[in-house]
Amino acid sequence: MKNVRYGILDNIRGITVISMIFYHAVWDMVYLFGMDIYGFGGTAGFLWQQSICISFILLSGFCRGLGKRRLKRAVTVSLCGLAVTLATLVFSYENMIIFGILTFLGAAMLFMIPFGGVCDKINPYQGAAIGLGLFVIFKNIDKQVIAGYPLPVWIRDMLYRNTFTAFWGFAPGEFYSGDYYPFFPWIFLYVTGYFIYRAADSRGIMKKLEGRGVPFLGAAGRHALCIYMLHQPVLLLFAAVLGGIV
Repeated sequence: MKNVRYGILDNIRGITVISMIFYHAVWDMVYLFGMDIYGFGGTAGFLWQQSICISFILLSGFCRGLGKRRLKRAVTVSLCGLAVTLATLVFSYENMIIFGILTFLGAAMLFMIPFGGVCDKINPYQGAAIGLGLFVIFKNIDKQVIAGYPLPVWIRDMLYRNTFTAFWGFAPGEFYSGDYYPFFPWIFLYVTGYFIYRAADSRGIMKKLEGRGVPFLGAAGRHALCIYMLHQPVLLLFAAVLGGIV
């Protein structure tokens, strides 16, 4: 069978990658080089960051239905997440990333290998609605809040204990990660993306997504993982060179 490219998906991922690069460039200027950029540390910066991670996770879940060699992909992404953790441990300990987005995406991909069949038995429209609803309800579970209500003290004491529980979303008060995407609630958003794919496929929408799209954006989308791994060192090198010149 011929390989099919879905140009619109590549373009959306490419736009997200470019947005991520600009976001991290601004983040570096604000938090590493002490620049004051109006609004970045407030709601505007938060919404920008959330738009990037939500897009990546939804797209990853959506593309799960298109992927081949799923185990290999899951292991590759997980190892990249581990590499990010080790790199930040060595070079930026104060901003160390323990459970970043790549670690989550690798875990979600691994989770779906045995449990994807369960999702396939659920109506995709109902599944998407349930997944999105659960994501909203548990969005702040890492802050010990569910559906806007603080958890009882006895539940907090039982669940929010250490680094292992932080992986699942139960982060104790002393836990810190420069980039934190625990399994819950983000797995609900990932699964929502997969259900959206199934709904689109059932209605013949996938055929309309074929094609190359905008070449530049498509190239960025196709190489998103490589760009993610390389963009921050390149940004820091550029900033160091620029600082030396200025």
